[in-house]
Amino acid sequence: MKKITVIILLLLTISCADQPKTGDELAVQQCFNLYKSAILKQNGAEAIAQLDSGTIKLYQEYLDWALYADEERLNELSLINRMQAILIRHRIPLEKLNKMNGAKLLVYAIDNDWIGKNGVIRTEIGKIYISNERASADVLNEGKKVLIRFQFNKEEGLWKMDLSHILESTNILMLEAVKDSGKPENEFIFLMSESVSGQKISETIWDPLIKE
Repeated sequence: MKKITVIILLLLTISCADQPKTGDELAVQQCFNLYKSAILKQNGAEAIAQLDSGTIKLYQEYLDWALYADEERLNELSLINRMQAILIRHRIPLEKLNKMNGAKLLVYAIDNDWIGKNGVIRTEIGKIYISNERASADVLNEGKKVLIRFQFNKEEGLWKMDLSHILESTNILMLEAVKDSGKPENEFIFLMSESVSGQKISETIWDPLIKE
């Protein structure tokens, strides 16, 4: 459980380290700073302004899976995507969820402190690498370099953070955590979801909220 908690903290907790010297590096750092500030304030609208279109598209997919996917479809998803869809289905009432799009879902998650603030102070960025319209940055946790990097895309001249890349890396770490736990994937997902929400998962969790 401790291992997966660390993974989730790394998922969306960011801050900035040394002042970059180039214009693009400075812009990447500013993106980090603004996102960090928004997360600390639980201000979803400010936070998503620093996220790229791919991240918003991914949350639209989470929303669609939560609303429409049946058990067979959910079990076809990667571990992290399945867990996200189940968590959304488990924690947000249909009357609210049905009024959302991907951006509104992400704002809701941040406003309700689903994206943890713990660990932000301990996480920094190291060296920033720029390659045309893409950038990446080393991630330091309590001064130690971790295996993942934060990724960015330049969209309409502005640097935006790409959370989808981090989620892909997190899926690998979660698979390792499941293996260490000795539990089936879905049992692991249910245990994690219940520990986050404090509520037992319903037997109907596999049923689509809206039947197409």
